[in-house]
Amino acid sequence: MSEKSPTLKIRTHEKFDGSIWRQYETSTHLFVLTSLGRQLLRHRQMYNLFAQYKEDYLKGREGSNGYRSFLAEGASGRVFTLGNDLVVKESRPQKDSLFAALNRMDRLVDAVQKNCPSWIDVPAHYGIVMEKANTSKQFMLMKKIDHGVTVGDIIYAEDETTRMSSGILTAGAFEKFGSVTPEIRDEVKERYDSLKDLIKLAILKERLNPEVYLPDIDYNPYNVVIEKLATPIAGSHIKYSIIDQ
Repeated sequence: MSEKSPTLKIRTHEKFDGSIWRQYETSTHLFVLTSLGRQLLRHRQMYNLFAQYKEDYLKGREGSNGYRSFLAEGASGRVFTLGNDLVVKESRPQKDSLFAALNRMDRLVDAVQKNCPSWIDVPAHYGIVMEKANTSKQFMLMKKIDHGVTVGDIIYAEDETTRMSSGILTAGAFEKFGSVTPEIRDEVKERYDSLKDLIKLAILKERLNPEVYLPDIDYNPYNVVIEKLATPIAGSHIKYSIIDQ
């Protein structure tokens, strides 16, 4: 007997700022799409990318085919590129839910856009997928920021335990920065120190607790991705994007 198609349940969630998220539930999976995610998935070519990614994931393939190419990793998960402009964060078991992270980042985006200079940003977050049979398997779709170089990668570039020396980042990731000179390192660190104060004030202005939304901003510079700009923004030729804490 052939298996029946799973029943699809759809729910709509209006967020604090009036944006609309949509939740889709099948017998096997739960999907949550932000308003930006819903716009993204209107493009038919995205379905082909996701199909290729799923095949690579199920077969445990990591490579340079552009569908599931390893980019970076942190305490909460591993990150893979998907096409040219997207990344997928695969959660680690026993870590905080990526659903909670998605909601935190949504409030953080609002605080940054309202109260911070434009050289500080938060990458677009498009949605979450979770397997209902194994809720530790969660996947977050986000915008890709350059090659994933972080403030920490620049500050500790000469350290033998850096992500590049351990193989987590490749030398090609630093193509736009070239050699990490003391001048570049000092500039990145100075801006990062300024960012920490600016983002905390931005969160407080929205009557939120910085310790909830940026629990390790003071001691983990690997959670701020940077990209070198051809044209400076608000006096900075480096853009700083805060990723999930």
